[in-house]
Amino acid sequence: TSRGDILLKVKGSRDDIERLVKALKLKSLDFRVKQKGRVFWLGFLGSNSTCFWRLIEPYILDGLKDFLRAGGEASENGASDTWSSRFDSDSDPAFSDSDFQ
Repeated sequence: TSRGDILLKVKGSRDDIERLVKALKLKSLDFRVKQKGRVFWLGFLGSNSTCFWRLIEPYILDGLKDFLRAGGEASENGASDTWSSRFDSDSDPAFSDSDFQ
């Protein structure tokens, strides 16, 4: 987002998301999870977005890196900043930390 936060849109089953969350937590990343329908959003805010970017940057195609940087055009209809502000509140109650321990 323009604030530097990273919002990751993921589709999959709850089991898939739980595996992803556990793997990211093993990397000591702090983030929030929200669900909207069948889509899950992982929000990496502040310094956590920098840590996530450093983790995944080597795997991103060079031609896409600028597109994905803060202020890029990767958001859908400018909705990313709206989603980012929603991540400032608590995560989805359906996803407590105990779900992913």
